[in-house]
Amino acid sequence: ADQEILGYLCSKYEQLYGHSFSFSLKGSPSRCDEMFAIKKIKIVLNSDNPKFIKDYIDWVFKSKLESKSVKIVSLKYFMTPGICNEFKHFHISYQSDNNSVW
Repeated sequence: ADQEILGYLCSKYEQLYGHSFSFSLKGSPSRCDEMFAIKKIKIVLNSDNPKFIKDYIDWVFKSKLESKSVKIVSLKYFMTPGICNEFKHFHISYQSDNNSVW
């Protein structure tokens, strides 16, 4: 599932910036920096639910990158604890306001 999450994140990146994300290509593909970033995002969000991770990626692109013209150069931006915590607060508020589960 980590490969699919990375692929989804890269497709969102390409849609926003108009070019593909450049990989570090260090080590084997399953141990590269980008796969480590996906694992770290899951740890910081305290979730390995692919739907929750996808919602997080969508939220970051919509609320942090698209609206503010932020240019990211690495996936570490997605591991920022403050951004992850903000999303979790947003997610909890959304659930309680809509009485639904994502």
